[in-house]
Amino acid sequence: MATIDQFKLTNNGGFVARIYCEYRDPSSNKWVQVKCTGDITLGCSKTVELGACGVPNGATVRLMAFVVSGADKTGAEEFTFQKGCNAIAQYKISGTTLINKLKYLGIFQPSNDNMAVTAAIADTLDEEEIPVMSIPRELTEEEWAGLEAAYKNGTYSQNGSNEPLN
Repeated sequence: MATIDQFKLTNNGGFVARIYCEYRDPSSNKWVQVKCTGDITLGCSKTVELGACGVPNGATVRLMAFVVSGADKTGAEEFTFQKGCNAIAQYKISGTTLINKLKYLGIFQPSNDNMAVTAAIADTLDEEEIPVMSIPRELTEEEWAGLEAAYKNGTYSQNGSNEPLN
């Protein structure tokens, strides 16, 4: 069982979602649900550290995507929560309130250089998924200089077209 300390949920659905965590209570062996985030609207993501939700260190955990006024989804994947291990289990939810799909994207392990992608995520990417280029990385000095110049001369646009803003 993989070890994580965070869940991340990206909402690509036409609804509001929230991250809930379910952990197995060792005394009763029953799943306990805890709310971890507020609203996540269409196109947004939230990441939550499970210890901040009250999940006990060492517990078996799984993600539950709570869909406001809709059908909730629980991830089939189970993990061991280990505070400070810096591993993020990432999910995407899409669809509508009543017909939605929760997809496990893999575990991301931040590194000193950039965000490293595990084999699990690389195997799940397809044309409908987030392009690999969207994974956060540090900009080079040249890229920072180019962005600064684009802001100063008015050619930077937030949609990435690099066309003038007027």
